[in-house]
Amino acid sequence: MIDEIKNLIEQILKSSERLSLITKRPFTPDGHMVGSIGEVYAQQYYGVKLYPPSHQGHDGRWQEREVQIKATQRTSVELKGPSDLLLVLKINPDSSFEEIYNGDGKSPWQSLSHRKTTRAGEISIPLKQLKKLN
Repeated sequence: MIDEIKNLIEQILKSSERLSLITKRPFTPDGHMVGSIGEVYAQQYYGVKLYPPSHQGHDGRWQEREVQIKATQRTSVELKGPSDLLLVLKINPDSSFEEIYNGDGKSPWQSLSHRKTTRAGEISIPLKQLKKLN
């Protein structure tokens, strides 16, 4: 069993490295991986021009507007403030995705105005709420 686990981890690491080389996005096996998957889907499926990784505030531009991209495999995402445009994708286990929200980035943030931010300045918003706002 330990050999099987070791082999699977090796495959993950090799795949992550190859994805990083091809897409120029960080595909480290942690929370960044899902975010990078969302950014690459935004680039490939929506035509978003991505900023370099770890760019402050926004992840890219679409038709001269700045876009914040959020991707998750969970039931909510964390917002750090209003943005020009917001794209939220739910990444499915089979690597497909569902568009949860695609539009003005100010409305979702305003809908959270009654809640306090975390120490990191974030507020969690459920995907169900984003679907209603979409």
